Amino acid sequence: MDGRSRERREGGGWRTRMGVVTLLCVAAVLLPGRDASAWELLEGEGYGLSLGGYVQSAGGVVRPGIEGDATYGGLHGQALRLQWRASLGGALMVEFDQRLLSRVVSGALLEEGGSYGLGSSVTPARSVDWEWDLIDEPGVRLTHDVDRLVLRYFAPWGEVVVGRQAITWGRSMLFPVADVWAQFSPLELDQTEKPGVDAARVLVYPGAGVELDMVVSDRGGWEDASFGLRASRTMGDADVSVGGGRFWKRAALLFGASYDFSSWKARAQGYVPLERDARTGFRPRVTLGADVLRQSWVVSAEYHYNGTGVREAERYLEPAVQEALARGESYYLGKHYAGAMVGYQGEGRLQANVTAQVNLLDGSVLVGPSVFYALSDNSDVSFGAFEGIGERVSLMPQPEIGSEFGAYGGFYYVQFRGFF
Repeated sequence: MDGRSRERREGGGWRTRMGVVTLLCVAAVLLPGRDASAWELLEGEGYGLSLGGYVQSAGGVVRPGIEGDATYGGLHGQALRLQWRASLGGALMVEFDQRLLSRVVSGALLEEGGSYGLGSSVTPARSVDWEWDLIDEPGVRLTHDVDRLVLRYFAPWGEVVVGRQAITWGRSMLFPVADVWAQFSPLELDQTEKPGVDAARVLVYPGAGVELDMVVSDRGGWEDASFGLRASRTMGDADVSVGGGRFWKRAALLFGASYDFSSWKARAQGYVPLERDARTGFRPRVTLGADVLRQSWVVSAEYHYNGTGVREAERYLEPAVQEALARGESYYLGKHYAGAMVGYQGEGRLQANVTAQVNLLDGSVLVGPSVFYALSDNSDVSFGAFEGIGERVSLMPQPEIGSEFGAYGGFYYVQFRGFF
């Protein structure tokens, strides 16, 4: 870096940028002091405008997952989300969400990057890019994104939703497979709102306990356009869903089922491609799970078969595996996984849980303990960690991933959230 560049960076422009990040920190403390219900800005006969949202602040220390690297890094993120809602009569609603996200890293993370913290989930491909980098310099990034722009039409028979929206298909605690539109990264801290996908959606309710869900999404362009139809029905203690469509340029079937045995619940969901991939075959994905509820305790266990993964750890860096990671189709490298979650929700303000995910191919484990404490009805603080156990990444004589979760290293954090 020459002297002039260094002077510009250390001058007023740099101080202004850091001031913006500091402002987010202040907002994270001040805004949640208001009532958690949305502010009614306009209210009239047949129309209205409200503003809600949340602020989130998370920071911690990252242990690198590289063999021989003892340099710890620092990571701090701030998220501010504004949720505008306009009602236009009884049948129309407009939703507009803005998200301001800052990320400050230091130490080893400057060179290695990192997938922990706020905003670590893959953003779905979009034809219209409404994300702007306000700051993009080594160690500091501040972005503004329009994550929702939705027009909803409510009808007696159902609902029509057009625009950038959140869509969730299927349910799992650790390993989602039927959620083909957008998924959270297992390392994501901001799971209050899913990333928005550009789509047109029609929901139809033809009878009690029956839902038809039709979605068309551009996925960033006509060539990548996806569409799907999903039908679900509740029959007593059982829930069943079937569907299909074109996802990630490939036709596929979806299925899901769960049954409540009173003392515990069993569930299954699957994604079965109908077109063979030239490099990896049919690549189905299946998750089998069980949940047990006991007063303040919940215990869940899952088995996951990941068709996009490989059977040998030496193949973790193959292009087909990395492509699936890059587009958010899957966040895992191997074929077979087991996972468990134990959670406690007391009558007071305290909540705790611990998750564990095991790659059965290389034996590595990702453990995620966390403790939440509600400061008020609209704010909470949490302490937690992600700890990857297993062989680390080796860079010499050539890059090699010794184990999947060992390569994650560790992240030890404290987080604050406030809603308004």
